[in-house]
Amino acid sequence: MVTEAVQKYQHLVLLGDPGSGKSTFLRHLAWSLAQRGLDQLSDVSKLHGWDDMHCVLPIILPLRTLSGRLAQKDISNTETVIITALRDELQRYDIAQMNDLLSEALHQGTVLLLCDGLDEVPLDAVPGVVSRLSVLQALQDFVQIYDKITIAVTCRIRALDDNLRTLLGWHVETIVPFTLGQVRHFISAWYDELAASGQINQEQASRLQQHLMNAIVGNQKLQDLSRTPLLLTMMALVLYNKNELPRDRPQLYERILELLLGQWDKVRDGQSLSEAIGQSDWGSERIRPVLDKLSYEAHAAVSSADGRGRLTRSAIRDALIDFFETARLPDAWEAARRCLDYFEQRSGLLLADENDTYVFAHLTLQEHCAGRHMLLHRDAVRLVMQYRTDDRWREPIFLGIGVIQQTKPELIDCIFTDLIDRDEGNRPKLDDCRQRDLILAAEIGKDRDWNYLRTQQVNVDRLQRDLKQGLVQLLQDKRQLLTASERIRAGFLLGDLGDPRFPVTIEEWQKAVEQALRGDTNGYFCWVEPGTYTIGSADDDPNASDAEKPQHTINFDLPYLIARYPITNAQWLEWVKAGGGEKNEEYKFTNGSAFYGVPDFMHPNQPYCGAKSYTSEAFCSWLSKQTGYMIHLPNEHEWEMAARGREARLYPWGDIWQEECVLQDRGSLGLPKGQNGNIPVGCYPAGSAPCGALDMVGNVFEVTITDESIVNKFNSFPTFYMGIDGKSSNNLSVIRGAWAGSTKSDFRCSIRYAEPPGYHSTCGFRVALLLDNSSVSTSLESTKNEDTSD
Repeated sequence: MVTEAVQKYQHLVLLGDPGSGKSTFLRHLAWSLAQRGLDQLSDVSKLHGWDDMHCVLPIILPLRTLSGRLAQKDISNTETVIITALRDELQRYDIAQMNDLLSEALHQGTVLLLCDGLDEVPLDAVPGVVSRLSVLQALQDFVQIYDKITIAVTCRIRALDDNLRTLLGWHVETIVPFTLGQVRHFISAWYDELAASGQINQEQASRLQQHLMNAIVGNQKLQDLSRTPLLLTMMALVLYNKNELPRDRPQLYERILELLLGQWDKVRDGQSLSEAIGQSDWGSERIRPVLDKLSYEAHAAVSSADGRGRLTRSAIRDALIDFFETARLPDAWEAARRCLDYFEQRSGLLLADENDTYVFAHLTLQEHCAGRHMLLHRDAVRLVMQYRTDDRWREPIFLGIGVIQQTKPELIDCIFTDLIDRDEGNRPKLDDCRQRDLILAAEIGKDRDWNYLRTQQVNVDRLQRDLKQGLVQLLQDKRQLLTASERIRAGFLLGDLGDPRFPVTIEEWQKAVEQALRGDTNGYFCWVEPGTYTIGSADDDPNASDAEKPQHTINFDLPYLIARYPITNAQWLEWVKAGGGEKNEEYKFTNGSAFYGVPDFMHPNQPYCGAKSYTSEAFCSWLSKQTGYMIHLPNEHEWEMAARGREARLYPWGDIWQEECVLQDRGSLGLPKGQNGNIPVGCYPAGSAPCGALDMVGNVFEVTITDESIVNKFNSFPTFYMGIDGKSSNNLSVIRGAWAGSTKSDFRCSIRYAEPPGYHSTCGFRVALLLDNSSVSTSLESTKNEDTSD
């Protein structure tokens, strides 16, 4: 529960997607705590998981407001700026002796500071506001002075990059989407509230509840929309007024705006907007261009506390007058006045304040209309490229493309082409810029549905081909120019497109082996050269257990091949389709993963998670029969040799711990929904082993096999793991590697575990291929011929 997290962690960052309820949660929390502080206890103000004895003074501080205050004052004295902002917030409630109350609460640590909308602070400073980094530094300085207070900061997921996350060092939680049960509860409560207020009767409420729920259950796109509270609210509103539901987010917003631009009052026996301005033949689409332009200007200005642009009454009136004069209305001044009054007093689209300025009722509506203006503009492609690096414009770009999707497919094709292209303005893009452009292009394609774009005459095949090639290069770039979360996002997107880095079909497996046998080390299989290797841990290693000792050397006469990545869900599923996998067991294989059927672990290029020793061996046996090559589980000596190399590295990448080489804590990345399991293979190229293998540690544990010949030959590790029968003692399987929940010492290449053969919590596996003399000779001859031809 989010309330439990706020109570548990003194410093908390609360992430969520647009419309996920971040701001609503803060306001409900503040209201509930205020009610309970006044002994107004009720089920309405009850907070799940909150200790009623834990009394605090909740204060909401919009970070956009704080950013403006910091720009106006001496930023070196952030304490005074923040305290003044808190006092101003409290003054709104006519609190007696407010200064004394605030001072005492700050020093006693009973203040709960709820800082809303970090993503609405510009990444870089602009006139009138400081940067996002400056705001965070100010908050950090403040909580160091008042080190007993509790603080929670809300932010959109993508706006908190790795640098800001590292700077803060605070605990991060992500608001999860609604479950289907929560959707059902919300719908029931929403329509019951309409019935209680007399807008509909109970029979109508029950009918609408059933209609909406049936539509959501029966349509995956509606299910996806309904998981976001804001969109679910809009769905309920549109159904109430229009008796139909669009299946697409931009089209849903279009219906909402149609209601707000005239149909809302009309269905309640009032005037429509067209009637109010004296043009009864006008539809809502006639007024949209000026509204879109105002939204665009508002979003560019970002002058309100929560990211909504603040527009003066005179600016709106003048824009309306110009618009109506262009349309040759006889009395443009009067039409503009009536139109503005309608926006403010009847539709609720614009909200006024005491300074005679206006903001949009919700940021999402501003973003949608701003996106419409951008994409309907004659320079749409230029505007998209201009704003593509600003995370505040990401949602308007997506929504605007959704608006034009059916009418301007050629424009969408141009946007994709410019994003994927290596050059911009006849000059090469910087490498990190192009990589981010590739991610954005792939996200747009996913958001707009590649299959639907294909029916709209967008050249999807070409775009996906170029995207896959670019994303593969991104993930193979050992410079790791992008943040970890960006690379992981690129990995998931590549999986959606069809990740070509690993073989899936039998034909692809055969080609992968043949490529390696030709001496090509750039493919799926990595070469582990013959020679003397040191394995195990030294006695002076403080982190080593007895199971890793003694440290010793082993000699291998022939090279062998080991897979660059653990087996993925896509590869495993190919076996299941052929009749493999587990049957009639407690945890059945579902859609490519046996990890309890959890969707977060079932993406095609995530490592198969839930491996057992006997099913992994069965997979290898099937693959060997199909390909004609002896593909097997690596034994733990082969695994450790591949991970450490002949220099006996402590970690796959070297002897020094490097956070950028491994995923240590996936929960800290704030990944979007559906991306909180293990991660796609190969997202940390800088962490490669000497042979080139990736993910040897940091994604999943890996099952290995120990046969009798290996035991007799080496017999080097304690019998706690190995029995005289050549199997692990007590029927245990040897597990190597580490997963993202491990500690630093667990990422050492020498660490060993033992688990029952049926263990399937966080285990995966990779495959190996032991070469015979003829294979090695053929490979060497092939390499020699290639060198000669060169």
